[in-house]
Amino acid sequence: FKLPMSLILLLVRPGQPRQVVGHSSLVAIAMLEKQEAAHQQLIFLQSLIVDKSLRGKGLGKRLMEFSHDYLLAYRQHLQANDESGEGLVSVQNTSFERLYLTTKDKQTFYESLGYTRTEPIEFYQLKSSQSRCNDIAKNLFGARTGGATSTTKETNNTNEKLTWYMRPLKSTSK
Repeated sequence: FKLPMSLILLLVRPGQPRQVVGHSSLVAIAMLEKQEAAHQQLIFLQSLIVDKSLRGKGLGKRLMEFSHDYLLAYRQHLQANDESGEGLVSVQNTSFERLYLTTKDKQTFYESLGYTRTEPIEFYQLKSSQSRCNDIAKNLFGARTGGATSTTKETNNTNEKLTWYMRPLKSTSK
Protein backbone atom coordinates (compact mmCIF):
# COMPACT_ATOMS: atom_id res chain seq x y z
CA PHE A 1 0.00 0.00 0.00
CA LYS A 2 1.20 3.51 -0.79
CA LEU A 3 0.26 6.90 -2.22
CA PRO A 4 0.31 8.22 -4.87
CA MET A 5 -1.49 5.26 -6.42
CA SER A 6 -2.95 4.61 -9.84
CA LEU A 7 -5.72 2.02 -9.96
CA ILE A 8 -6.59 0.35 -13.26
CA LEU A 9 -9.83 -1.34 -14.28
CA LEU A 10 -9.34 -4.13 -16.83
CA LEU A 11 -11.90 -5.82 -19.04
CA VAL A 12 -11.03 -9.51 -19.35
CA ARG A 13 -12.80 -11.66 -21.96
CA PRO A 14 -11.94 -15.28 -22.71
CA GLY A 15 -9.69 -15.59 -25.73
CA GLN A 16 -9.14 -11.82 -26.03
CA PRO A 17 -6.38 -9.55 -24.76
CA ARG A 18 -7.05 -7.61 -21.59
CA GLN A 19 -8.37 -4.11 -22.21
CA VAL A 20 -7.82 -1.10 -19.94
CA VAL A 21 -11.25 0.47 -19.50
CA GLY A 22 -10.71 2.74 -16.51
CA HIS A 23 -8.13 4.50 -14.36
CA SER A 24 -8.18 6.46 -11.11
CA SER A 25 -5.36 8.31 -9.44
CA LEU A 26 -5.16 8.92 -5.68
CA VAL A 27 -2.67 11.32 -4.09
CA ALA A 28 -2.01 12.93 -0.74
CA ILE A 29 -2.07 16.70 -0.95
CA ALA A 30 -0.75 19.12 1.63
CA MET A 31 -3.14 21.85 2.73
CA LEU A 32 -1.67 25.30 2.98
CA GLU A 33 -2.03 26.49 6.55
CA LYS A 34 -1.67 30.25 6.86
CA GLN A 35 -1.31 30.36 10.65
CA GLU A 36 0.89 27.32 11.14
CA ALA A 37 4.13 26.07 9.66
CA ALA A 38 2.86 22.49 9.86
CA HIS A 39 0.56 21.15 7.20
CA GLN A 40 -2.21 18.61 7.05
CA GLN A 41 -2.33 16.08 4.23
CA LEU A 42 -5.65 15.25 2.63
CA ILE A 43 -6.53 12.48 0.22
CA PHE A 44 -7.43 13.71 -3.27
CA LEU A 45 -8.80 11.87 -6.30
CA GLN A 46 -6.58 13.40 -8.95
CA SER A 47 -8.30 11.79 -11.91
CA LEU A 48 -10.97 9.34 -12.97
CA ILE A 49 -11.07 8.15 -16.56
CA VAL A 50 -13.41 5.62 -18.15
CA ASP A 51 -13.12 4.54 -21.77
CA LYS A 52 -15.58 6.70 -23.71
CA SER A 53 -17.09 3.72 -25.54
CA LEU A 54 -17.96 2.02 -22.23
CA ARG A 55 -19.48 4.91 -20.27
CA GLY A 56 -22.94 4.56 -18.79
CA LYS A 57 -22.37 0.91 -17.81
CA GLY A 58 -21.46 1.48 -14.15
CA LEU A 59 -17.68 1.22 -14.61
CA GLY A 60 -17.01 4.70 -13.22
CA LYS A 61 -19.07 3.85 -10.15
CA ARG A 62 -17.18 0.57 -9.67
CA LEU A 63 -13.82 2.33 -10.04
CA MET A 64 -14.85 4.97 -7.50
CA GLU A 65 -15.95 2.24 -5.06
CA PHE A 66 -12.65 0.42 -5.57
CA SER A 67 -10.70 3.66 -4.98
CA HIS A 68 -12.68 4.28 -1.79
CA ASP A 69 -12.10 0.69 -0.59
CA TYR A 70 -8.37 0.95 -1.39
CA LEU A 71 -8.08 4.02 0.84
CA LEU A 72 -9.93 2.30 3.69
CA ALA A 73 -7.60 -0.72 3.44
CA TYR A 74 -4.56 1.59 3.22
CA ARG A 75 -5.63 3.45 6.38
CA GLN A 76 -6.19 0.17 8.21
CA HIS A 77 -2.79 -1.14 7.06
CA LEU A 78 -0.98 1.98 8.29
CA GLN A 79 -2.77 1.90 11.63
CA ALA A 80 -2.24 -1.82 12.18
CA ASN A 81 1.42 -1.69 11.29
CA ASP A 82 2.16 1.77 12.74
CA GLU A 83 3.94 2.63 9.50
CA SER A 84 4.68 6.06 8.14
CA GLY A 85 3.85 5.23 4.54
CA GLU A 86 7.45 5.25 3.34
CA GLY A 87 7.82 8.92 4.28
CA LEU A 88 5.07 10.04 1.91
CA VAL A 89 1.91 9.60 3.95
CA SER A 90 1.58 8.99 7.65
CA VAL A 91 -1.44 8.39 9.83
CA GLN A 92 -0.37 11.21 12.16
CA ASN A 93 -0.50 14.07 9.62
CA THR A 94 -2.99 12.70 7.10
CA SER A 95 -6.73 13.01 7.30
CA PHE A 96 -8.28 9.77 6.18
CA GLU A 97 -11.69 11.15 7.08
CA ARG A 98 -12.68 12.36 3.60
CA LEU A 99 -11.84 11.88 -0.06
CA TYR A 100 -11.73 15.13 -2.05
CA LEU A 101 -12.04 15.67 -5.80
CA THR A 102 -12.82 18.33 -8.37
CA THR A 103 -14.88 18.18 -11.54
CA LYS A 104 -15.85 20.50 -14.36
CA ASP A 105 -18.89 18.66 -15.70
CA LYS A 106 -19.69 15.46 -13.74
CA GLN A 107 -21.44 16.94 -10.70
CA THR A 108 -24.51 14.68 -11.04
CA PHE A 109 -22.33 11.56 -11.20
CA TYR A 110 -20.39 12.37 -8.03
CA GLU A 111 -23.51 13.50 -6.17
CA SER A 112 -25.14 10.13 -7.01
CA LEU A 113 -22.20 8.45 -5.24
CA GLY A 114 -22.70 10.42 -2.03
CA TYR A 115 -20.23 13.25 -2.61
CA THR A 116 -21.24 16.70 -1.42
CA ARG A 117 -20.02 20.08 -2.59
CA THR A 118 -17.40 21.74 -0.46
CA GLU A 119 -15.36 24.93 -0.52
CA PRO A 120 -12.15 24.89 -2.57
CA ILE A 121 -9.04 23.89 -0.63
CA GLU A 122 -5.73 25.65 -1.07
CA PHE A 123 -3.03 23.04 -1.50
CA TYR A 124 0.25 22.21 -3.07
CA GLN A 125 1.24 18.95 -4.66
CA LEU A 126 4.56 17.49 -5.57
CA LYS A 127 5.01 17.80 -9.32
CA SER A 128 6.57 14.33 -9.43
CA SER A 129 3.42 12.59 -8.16
CA GLN A 130 1.16 14.61 -10.45
CA SER A 131 3.32 13.93 -13.50
CA ARG A 132 3.73 10.25 -12.66
CA CYS A 133 -0.01 9.61 -12.40
CA ASN A 134 -0.80 11.67 -15.51
CA ASP A 135 1.86 9.81 -17.49
CA ILE A 136 0.42 6.46 -16.43
CA ALA A 137 -3.05 7.46 -17.63
CA LYS A 138 -1.70 8.77 -20.94
CA ASN A 139 0.29 5.59 -21.52
CA LEU A 140 -2.67 3.35 -20.68
CA PHE A 141 -5.18 5.07 -22.91
CA GLY A 142 -2.86 6.52 -25.56
CA ALA A 143 -4.75 8.45 -28.20
CA ARG A 144 -8.11 7.29 -26.80
CA THR A 145 -8.02 9.88 -23.98
CA GLY A 146 -9.25 12.66 -26.23
CA GLY A 147 -12.81 12.21 -25.04
CA ALA A 148 -12.03 11.08 -21.52
CA THR A 149 -13.17 13.05 -18.51
CA SER A 150 -10.52 13.87 -15.97
CA THR A 151 -10.83 15.50 -12.56
CA THR A 152 -7.20 16.60 -12.60
CA LYS A 153 -6.83 20.16 -11.30
CA GLU A 154 -5.51 22.34 -14.11
CA THR A 155 -3.49 25.09 -12.45
CA ASN A 156 -2.44 26.85 -15.65
CA ASN A 157 -5.95 27.64 -16.92
CA THR A 158 -7.79 29.86 -14.47
CA ASN A 159 -10.82 30.18 -16.79
CA GLU A 160 -11.95 26.64 -15.92
CA LYS A 161 -14.60 26.43 -13.21
CA LEU A 162 -13.96 23.44 -10.96
CA THR A 163 -16.51 22.23 -8.45
CA TRP A 164 -15.01 20.73 -5.29
CA TYR A 165 -16.53 17.64 -3.69
CA MET A 166 -15.85 15.49 -0.66
CA ARG A 167 -17.14 12.22 0.76
CA PRO A 168 -16.45 10.69 4.17
CA LEU A 169 -14.14 7.68 4.07
CA LYS A 170 -16.02 5.05 5.99
CA SER A 171 -16.85 1.44 5.51
CA THR A 172 -19.86 0.81 3.30
CA SER A 173 -20.20 -2.85 4.24
CA LYS A 174 -23.72 -3.97 5.02
